Amino acid sequence: MKLLGFLWALPATIICWLFYILPLMAFRELKYEGKLDTFVWEFKNPINPTSWYDKLWARWAGWSGPCVLILHEDVYKDVNKLKITRIHELRHCKDQFKWGIFFYPAYFLASAWLAISNLWKKKEDKKHIYYSNPFEVAARKEAGQLVDIPREYWPDGPEDYNPWM
Repeated sequence: MKLLGFLWALPATIICWLFYILPLMAFRELKYEGKLDTFVWEFKNPINPTSWYDKLWARWAGWSGPCVLILHEDVYKDVNKLKITRIHELRHCKDQFKWGIFFYPAYFLASAWLAISNLWKKKEDKKHIYYSNPFEVAARKEAGQLVDIPREYWPDGPEDYNPWM
């Protein structure tokens, strides 16, 4: 079954490796840490990225693509945070094996729908387009993290619903 998931996600895996993993390896920004699962490899990323390309991703503790899980160096300093972040990102890997190349459009459309639906909601009913994304909610739930993030904990402030803008 894992082989079928790998093959289904292969187009997304190729894109991930071509536009993220290989460029960061060329910039010497990633360190291979080992294999986590049958088709998932872990890489360590530095706290202070030196390349402009890595700075695009520096905000997140972890990031996953099909067949790859990347954790920032500071996560490794706290064993509990490392465990939780791995579980969270492995859930995203599982989703990518399930959805294949359609994972990225589905993830984007879920956030886009939240952004659009916020247009007609009252201020207090608006949802954060990252924290309320169903893929993020499922990953936090699986990792035992807080599922409903209160507004006061939103990193961009309680009125900022879009972390990408």
